Amino acid sequence: MLFSGLRSAEVLGLGVRDVDIGRGWVRVVGKGDKERRVPLDRQVAGLIQAYLLGERPQTASTALFVVAKGPHRGRPLSPAGLRTVFRYHRQRAGVPAGHPHALRHSFGTALAEAGVDLAVLKELMGHDHVDSAAAYIHLAPRICAPPTTRPAPASAPPPPPPMPGPAPARLCEPAAGLLAAYTAWLAASGRGSRAYTVGARSFLARWPDPQAWAAEPLGVRLGAGSSTWPLLNFLMLHGHLRPGYDYLLERKLSALPRELRASPLGPELEAFVTAAAELGYSPRARLGMASQVAARLRIQTGRPLTGLVQADLDAFQAAIADREQRHGRAFKHYRHALYAARAVIYHLGGQVEPATKNTPRQWSWEAHLDGVPTPLRGQLVAYLECCVGTRTRSTVSHMASRLAHFGRFLTELDPPSSQ
Repeated sequence: MLFSGLRSAEVLGLGVRDVDIGRGWVRVVGKGDKERRVPLDRQVAGLIQAYLLGERPQTASTALFVVAKGPHRGRPLSPAGLRTVFRYHRQRAGVPAGHPHALRHSFGTALAEAGVDLAVLKELMGHDHVDSAAAYIHLAPRICAPPTTRPAPASAPPPPPPMPGPAPARLCEPAAGLLAAYTAWLAASGRGSRAYTVGARSFLARWPDPQAWAAEPLGVRLGAGSSTWPLLNFLMLHGHLRPGYDYLLERKLSALPRELRASPLGPELEAFVTAAAELGYSPRARLGMASQVAARLRIQTGRPLTGLVQADLDAFQAAIADREQRHGRAFKHYRHALYAARAVIYHLGGQVEPATKNTPRQWSWEAHLDGVPTPLRGQLVAYLECCVGTRTRSTVSHMASRLAHFGRFLTELDPPSSQ
């Protein structure tokens, strides 16, 4: 409220996913359901990150601020609860009176005194009219007077010393090793941010074994801030974390295609893309199925693509159905990508069932090869059944017609060779 100018109701209405710690923005829904974005102070962002990773109770609620203690622990903070928190800290600071909304007024007054344009002040405060923001211009000279005009009484106690910042969390040896490898990975990729380091340290202090984080409810896992996302990507790509298909399907993982190339999974995914090209998939289709399906299967199973079995693909398909049920809509792009990826994995030698479509009244391969002697026909049928796993039914049907002509021609030309 003091550093971003939010109203009390706006603070209470914040969700975990409304705060973008990495970029320093907060998504706010104000009066009349009007949405705006306001900047997030760096120090406040650090405190929110520490709160999310170490202090916020585990709860299914998506609210950013929840009750920390008592019988209502884990429930969203109420207006009365916010006033209680404000009153507690006001009394500790020695302020005789005040209201939470005064913090918002202080924010607006400070911007007006600094000469911020009225239109900008209006947007930051979430006002409907410029006249509302103009009131802070009249308040600024009177409330924010220079310190020399209002000297403190001689009997006033000296101001308390500034509180030291929180000490860095101590990590056990395995977690410290992961943090060192992560920072080296960031440096090698040309990235680096104090927010990333602080977020990683807080995460590993709470979950020294990252796989323990995967056992948390989905809401907790999705509540990890954007400053923690690079760490999670690093852990997943280097085999330290299998976060669950529900999490992998909910997150877009937009940085994954770029980070895959330099990861231990890079060569294997490159082989997958090459195999998809051999089967005739377009560049866009093969890159899409590689990042949407193959990479996620590889991360969650921890096994090479050639070691996947049908149960792995069934689990992925079940996770898609669960997500569709949660959101109340279909995710056809995932289903299509899974169908195509199944053919590529089968082509690579994975122990999965070939991707086939059940079309009524289809001729059997034996019927296509009518007139070809039985021994040769059996061999050709086995070949066509293998082709079905990596090609469309229509393509294999054309192949069957050509093979039938070849088989009958071979029988006429050299009957013993076709036996």
